[in-house]
Amino acid sequence: MAFRYTARWWAPFLLLFLLACGEQPVELRFDPPAGKPMNYLFSFVIQQQYMGQAVNSTMQMGLSLQQTGEERGEKILTASYHRFSLRMESGGAMVLELDTDQPNPTKAAIRENTALLQGRILHALLGQAFTMRVNQLGEISAVSGLDSIADRIAQVVVTDLDLPVSQLELVRSTASGQFNEESVKKTLQLSMNIYPGKPVKTGDQWERTVEVNQGYPLTVQTVFTVTGISKQGIILEGRSTLTGKMGDTHLEGTQTSQLELDPVSGLVKKGEIRQEVKGLQNNAPITITNTGSIILQ
Repeated sequence: MAFRYTARWWAPFLLLFLLACGEQPVELRFDPPAGKPMNYLFSFVIQQQYMGQAVNSTMQMGLSLQQTGEERGEKILTASYHRFSLRMESGGAMVLELDTDQPNPTKAAIRENTALLQGRILHALLGQAFTMRVNQLGEISAVSGLDSIADRIAQVVVTDLDLPVSQLELVRSTASGQFNEESVKKTLQLSMNIYPGKPVKTGDQWERTVEVNQGYPLTVQTVFTVTGISKQGIILEGRSTLTGKMGDTHLEGTQTSQLELDPVSGLVKKGEIRQEVKGLQNNAPITITNTGSIILQ
């Protein structure tokens, strides 16, 4: 009697074990289809506490990608931004609100609030193409074309606003400071450098370490686990440790993520992420909570 009870108790686990043993490994790598546009929308909600002050932000970024070539085992992607929005509140009061779906900030508005110049820069950035080289692991080896984009943006903004030519370099440095080739590379690594470079099955794990920039530098060490494989998608769960140090800023934290990938191309179809970061900035305590999502539209 006791033996029959034990056998019944173990039966579901034995079935799962047998199914896992019978599962065929799936090749999981970054392999986007050539010539097909891929439109991603990244969304973030960031809550920050610093020196007794709460700063809450919501952001969206639309990124279009298309494989336009292949060379030495790397995919060559043409990329461009198709949407930006930013809403920032501090102490319960609105500090800044920008949205490229809305009209460009007027000259009068920018004179009253120079922070709105950022809106002109974001509008000018839309549709400007640059290129990335990405290998099958999702590692971005190079980003090119953003320096020349910064030059064009500066010229457009200075001309549109009738600014003196002496302001050209200031506008250019503002644009390139946020959208230079290194910062874009580090921003996108977190959602792209995720692939194992080998066939996988349910339960398999691997590690990835990336350097990212989210307004502050972070080293993200992640253990990915395959938690499901079907014709609809491959499910990855990630658990990460975060560390960051720059000058008087010292940060540490954790991150959890769940991604659904296309089983053929390896493209991220959708995903969610949550970060909890704390530490010191200029010797004052700071806490940051970041929840985000990514979706292939």
